[in-house]
Amino acid sequence: MAEAVELKLPCPLCGKEHSYSLVVQRSVTMGLVPGRKPPPEVQRQFVRSVMCPTTAARFQATLRLSETAATRITRLTVDESVEEAT
Repeated sequence: MAEAVELKLPCPLCGKEHSYSLVVQRSVTMGLVPGRKPPPEVQRQFVRSVMCPTTAARFQATLRLSETAATRITRLTVDESVEEAT
């Protein structure tokens, strides 16, 4: 299952904050069983190369996204079209 996520990141190159569109692909590994608590969410870190729209230079960004044991992130794509956040 694919999910669109918008994430704002501080840019180390120009000092501004930019908005990036992500496509998060998740794999459902198990369904909810009646009477059981849902699995806890954990933060997972991904490192991706993104572009600063002000300088047109790329930098490494650490992206933090939540996942559970039931919905693991299998793929993360950063949309190169960025817009400056105000």
